[in-house]
Amino acid sequence: MDLVSGLLAGWSNCVGQMSLAMKISLSCSMVFAVYYKYKICKPPQLFCQKDVFRKFLATCVPTSVERFSPFFMTFGTTLQTVIGGVMRTLPRVPWDESGDIELLDNYGHSTFALGLTGNNESNYILHFITGVKRKGYRSVVFTYRGMGDQDLRTAKSYCACYTDDLEYVVNLIKAKYPDAPLMAVGISLGGMILFHYLAKSGENSKLIAAMTISVPWNPFESMKTLSTPLNHYLYNRRFAKRLISFVEKNMHVFEGVVNIDHVRAVITIHEFDESFTAKVFGFDSLDHYYETSRASDKVHLIKTPLLALNSADDPFSPGYCEYFNFSSLCYLVLLDAMSC
Repeated sequence: MDLVSGLLAGWSNCVGQMSLAMKISLSCSMVFAVYYKYKICKPPQLFCQKDVFRKFLATCVPTSVERFSPFFMTFGTTLQTVIGGVMRTLPRVPWDESGDIELLDNYGHSTFALGLTGNNESNYILHFITGVKRKGYRSVVFTYRGMGDQDLRTAKSYCACYTDDLEYVVNLIKAKYPDAPLMAVGISLGGMILFHYLAKSGENSKLIAAMTISVPWNPFESMKTLSTPLNHYLYNRRFAKRLISFVEKNMHVFEGVVNIDHVRAVITIHEFDESFTAKVFGFDSLDHYYETSRASDKVHLIKTPLLALNSADDPFSPGYCEYFNFSSLCYLVLLDAMSC
């Protein structure tokens, strides 16, 4: 008791000597610490029908049940995206002369489908490859037509529901390594392509498992969120400019297919899809393209074990949980990692 009384007396004396500004600062820090611990740091939510999936994830993927604690200065989707992009290191992945990644000559294979404007030199994909390599797996990066150093030869690019190229890659890998287990990971748009491939192929996907990250389950809702002022300038305009650059780089194959001047004038992803993507892939309208690309309507078609990782405050996939009938998630596990 004497020790406790002494500590309390010392603390009271210390606080008594503080200025008003320091007292306010200390009080705010203590309130923030409590808020951070009990409101920000939470374990992800798991949504699935089969308990076997839950048990498997808890055993083999312990982070799926552990408390998620973002860096206290960057909790929230926007800060994590901006600060992470600036501070994240760029791992070195060696390439041989044929363009194939030199990875460990081991058992399994993993295929990566990239984001909207990603390529094999994108920061996030290099981190993925580095981690997979440590586990003894080979990696194959599925780069979209015309992205990176590739030049287009035909007026066909890529979109959320066009799966022919991914199917070709999967068949190519299985033909070369027929006995090796094959998994796939799709990020953002790549996740949409992977999801549609799984829905289309059913039980014949040739994959033992798959994972999607930040899939825009409903394009209509995604475009609404991306149209808000902050998201418009942080994401929408930025990605639209990259997409325009992609078209200008391959303008020789798209002349006569789309109106190049109209494409150059777009300032949002929504406008780009209307002026370019919907026309290149023969959709009747932008709404027709988005309806066809809506992954949330095809959950019942998935027959390959699939782990879908999303953040509830992801600007590309807002409030996605409301789109699902969870009683139908026989092969799909939704992992919701709230970042704010």
